[in-house]
Amino acid sequence: MARGQGRLAEKDRKRLEALAGYATIFRDPNARFGEIKTELSDGTLQLPWFEFNELGKRFLNMTYDVGWVQSFDWPSWAEGAEGKRFLADPTAAASATGAQIAKIITACVRGERFCDGTLEQTLERKVLLGIAERAEALLTKGDPCPTTIAQPRRSGRAE
Repeated sequence: MARGQGRLAEKDRKRLEALAGYATIFRDPNARFGEIKTELSDGTLQLPWFEFNELGKRFLNMTYDVGWVQSFDWPSWAEGAEGKRFLADPTAAASATGAQIAKIITACVRGERFCDGTLEQTLERKVLLGIAERAEALLTKGDPCPTTIAQPRRSGRAE
């Protein structure tokens, strides 16, 4: 039994297990989430869009199904020092907390809605591999690791 096992909350363990399950897949240099398309099946040209393959669809669905994608001001976070570090440097994930992993995933998934291919780019840059490997490490450690993003407290008073 791993050190600390049992102290890891069930929802956190489920999230980490779901993400860690992708580590082996993401280690494959040929892993892809899909491809850019410019033509419809009838040959009609269209503005480019990213079409997810089965791996991309499964990963995207997993992020929502287990609760990795959460509500917070992800654009501001992604533009801040912490976000820039985690989104640009795959080795930075080695020290990520569960909540920081949630922020990385949320920023990447939400970013995909504004810029087709964002998830593919994070896969190619090994950012997703970094967080999947961090999930493996956190599971092995077994210590408490909240994966929920803390929300700022509101005073309840009108400003």
